[in-house]
Amino acid sequence: MAAVAYGSKVHTDDATVRYTFSVDPAVPEGEVVIPVDDVDGWRVDGREDKPSAARYVVMKAYREWSRTGEWPERVAFQS
Repeated sequence: MAAVAYGSKVHTDDATVRYTFSVDPAVPEGEVVIPVDDVDGWRVDGREDKPSAARYVVMKAYREWSRTGEWPERVAFQS
């Protein structure tokens, strides 16, 4: 089964980084909030569920941060 997700960074500070997420880069589905000191504590703003597209954006952004020390401006996930 194929999966795709896109994210764009909208905000970052010392405590959190926020990305839009979606399966269509032109139509954001929401914002994911990632606590910098506890990436596993991520959540979607205003929602209780954790959509797959949001999870893929978190995973891809975190991998890039781990590799470079910088949160990427945009992420794309495809499998």
